[in-house]
Amino acid sequence: MKKDNPKEKYNGYGACPLLTSYSTCILAEFIYDGIPRETLPFDQARESTIAFYMKKDLFPFLYWNFMLKGYYHGPEFIRKIINPFAK
Repeated sequence: MKKDNPKEKYNGYGACPLLTSYSTCILAEFIYDGIPRETLPFDQARESTIAFYMKKDLFPFLYWNFMLKGYYHGPEFIRKIINPFAK
């Protein structure tokens, strides 16, 4: 690695899929200090089958095919598409 300063800075984002049944989960997304930072346009504090399938199918795919290769830098891009006028 070069001794250059990094271009990106980690904001503390974390996503924790909490399984609540065999087919539902709650997706807890937050940044530093436990501040909620939800991505999806529905109430993520409620059980969801969509969140379950994201945990089951999408997250492993993103991890193995994008994150490990350095192509995925978090959900900010998705947030901009869903709500382009948010901060």
